[in-house]
Amino acid sequence: MDNIRKAIGQRIKELRKEKGLTQEELGNICGLSYKFISDVERGKQNASVDSITSIAKGLNVQLSALFDFQEPQTKQNPYPDFYLSNIALFKKLSQYKPKHIKKALQTALVILKELGYK
Repeated sequence: MDNIRKAIGQRIKELRKEKGLTQEELGNICGLSYKFISDVERGKQNASVDSITSIAKGLNVQLSALFDFQEPQTKQNPYPDFYLSNIALFKKLSQYKPKHIKKALQTALVILKELGYK
């Protein structure tokens, strides 16, 4: 529920900024305090249907526009599998002496060149 509150708040903030309004200006138009608008935008305040309707009218948008968002998804790993496998490989390599790692990498480069990679 908290994620939906934050998503609605973020959507209200986006629409408010598109209209070039401050929180105080939107609050004045809607008959709500700027503090309330701020809390709603940050997902800290659970807005009533009446408040959300007032905000939609104040932004001059359909009520449905406030719900036009994708639900926040769970935090995804920012690193593709390719990078994760390389990190694991480097961790394994760290158990060897630097001179052995250097020799292995030089050998790998020779092989890649022979395979046509530059």
